[in-house]
Order: sequence, then structure tokens, then C-alpha cells
Amino acid sequence: AAALAAVAAGRCNLARHHLVPLSDSVVTLWQSRQRDSLLAGCDGPWRQSLVIDVVTGYRPSLSDRARQAELRLQPGSRLHGVCVTLGGLCDPTGRFTVSGRRDSGIDLWVQLQLRHRYRAGTKWDLDLSPVLFRRHPSRAGHHGQGAMLRAEAWRHLPRGKRLYLLAETGMAHFRQGDPRLAFDHSHRRARVALAIPHGAGLVSHIGYSRRRVRSGWLDLRGRRTDYRLDIRPRARASFWAGIGVDRAGQSGPGLLAGSRAQILQAGMRLRTRYLSLVFRQERRSERFTEPLAYLATPHRARTVVHGVDIIPDLSGKTNLKVVVSLDHRKIS
Repeated sequence: AAALAAVAAGRCNLARHHLVPLSDSVVTLWQSRQRDSLLAGCDGPWRQSLVIDVVTGYRPSLSDRARQAELRLQPGSRLHGVCVTLGGLCDPTGRFTVSGRRDSGIDLWVQLQLRHRYRAGTKWDLDLSPVLFRRHPSRAGHHGQGAMLRAEAWRHLPRGKRLYLLAETGMAHFRQGDPRLAFDHSHRRARVALAIPHGAGLVSHIGYSRRRVRSGWLDLRGRRTDYRLDIRPRARASFWAGIGVDRAGQSGPGLLAGSRAQILQAGMRLRTRYLSLVFRQERRSERFTEPLAYLATPHRARTVVHGVDIIPDLSGKTNLKVVVSLDHRKIS
């Protein structure tokens, strides 16, 4: 009410004093749209902000590959047949050791995002974000850089429902240790999701997304269907659980097997006076469509990830946000 009176009197600085501190985390959706409508009357509907993300941490594999140092050839596999055919050149019953240095190391990603936000208190909200990023790992030969353009839109529907739309395109260049493995790729991504509130503190999210990555040696196509339920019984505690199905198909000179995966996720967020704690778990069961060269039949892979995020509360003091994440990953 104070901001409305200030806008009516032409005192926009006083209106900003009342409205700017009201972040989306402390007001309802209806109140945030009223706030955006009043700010748009003073400053226009478009707002610009510069976001700099710096992410660093230890990665077991800078190439994002699970390293298997030793393997046996399964009878009936392609490599086993080659060894039998070639006679004494290789032993089909022996063990094969994959040589090469470990590609673990400290990874540093720097991302620059210039966000253009359209907030007018209408039924549509829009974000347009050009993004530049560069990768600086501690181990030489694994760097990368790229650029992308991301567009996001939210449509406010009756009874608190929200429709979310995303479209993204970009190009990048990466190296994987060996100069011969350097590659350029382009990607496209699209997503549509619907948020459906069921009452106080209970919201369902239903989503569908598609992705396409093209490079000189691989053409990747994927689609994902997912569902997540958010539960907020108290202001300082929230829970979520979700399920998803991910289908991937791959082709090109670097032919890899396609797969179908089922994903289960669950998590909890606790807010205290000084920090927030996020506990999360993901279980992924993946079935591949073709066998690897040393296996006779397609295999299954089970991945379990346990993680915790520690987020100090710096609100009101600075525009800096700090997140410390710890993950334990097991692949079977």
C-alpha cells in the first residue's frame, strides 16, 4: 500500500525502497506479481543483471568417463571373436589392462551470464540470457569454452498453476587430454513443464524435455519425462521426491550404444539462521541397447549418488552466493 501511494505520487525512489527488498522467497506469487507491476510503472518491464558463476572442485574424471583399468573378454563378444580368429596375437582368456594416466584433477568453470528479465505483473514472465563460459582445469589439455543463448518463459494460469517453457542453443569446443580427441559440438535443448499446486505447501511438477548434440564424431539425441513432488510443511524445511525416464540414442563415426534409464530422486532442505543444508540422493538404473566390444550382451549400469550442499546465508549483506557441494558416486 505504501509503494502504491508512492507510485501514484510520482515518488518512484520511495516505492523502490518498499518493493526491492521483497524477494520471491518472502512473498506469495500474487504479491510478487503486484510488486512487478508497480516496479514496471516506474522503471519499465525490462531489468538487466550480470551474473558471474565460478565453480571449482575435484573431479574423478575430467573427461566424464568411468575408468575401467582392467577387463576380461566375454565369450561371444566382438573382441573375443577377434582374438580367437587371430590365434596367438592375443589371449581371449587373459586379462587386458587399459594403460594411461588417470584424468582426475581440479576443475574450474567460469560462466558469464547477462540476464534480461521481463517482469510487468502480467500473465507472462520472460528471461533472455546470453551465456559465455570457459573451463580451466588443473591438468593441461582438458580446457574448453563456448557460448549459448537461453530463453525461458513462465505463464501464470488460474488456481496458481504455472506453465514453464525453455529453449536453448549453443556451441562449444572441448579437449580431452589428447589433442586428437578435441572436438567442436553444437547443441539444442527444449523443455516444457507444468506446476500444479495441491494446497498449502504441496506442488507437483510434470515435465518433458528433448536435447540434441551434434559433433564431427557423435550425434546424440535424448528425451526425458519426469515428475517431482515438492512438500513444504514448514517455512524452514522442505522435501522433494521425483521419478524420471531418460531415453538416449547415439549415432555417428564414434558409435555408442543407446540407452533407457529410470531415475529416482529425493531430497530435503533445512534452513537455519546462518546457513541452509540440502541432502539429496539419486538412483539411476540404465539399460543399454547394444553390447560393448568386450561383452556378449547389452549390459545394465546402476548409479547411486549421495550428496550434501552447504549454503551460508549471506542475504542482505552481499550479492555473493556460496555453495559447497560434496558428492559420493558409485557405479555398478
